[in-house]
Amino acid sequence: MQRVARATVEYMNTQLKVYNSCVALKLEAIHNAGVTNKTTATAINLEKRVYYTLTFQTSPGNAVFQAVVEWLDAAVRMESDILRLTSYEKHAGCVEHIVHKKWCHCVGTW
Repeated sequence: MQRVARATVEYMNTQLKVYNSCVALKLEAIHNAGVTNKTTATAINLEKRVYYTLTFQTSPGNAVFQAVVEWLDAAVRMESDILRLTSYEKHAGCVEHIVHKKWCHCVGTW
């Protein structure tokens, strides 16, 4: 779960790199995690996929997020939006993009 959560935070940081005003996030804690296996029948074979539902906390700012991701060869694929469960109003005024605003912790907003 640690690897999946770290990869999810790294994905978020990659998306935020376009803003010089956002601090790189670090995984602080995993609050909840679950695994779902899904098998899909195709014309050729059965596809088995593993999905992780994570609730995790990042620093700075102690923001709490929830995500559903698929783990593929040491990388994550977002199955849904990464939701922020805590307020971002005080920390994200430097970004206008609605998704990135929820993830960003602006420089100097400690």
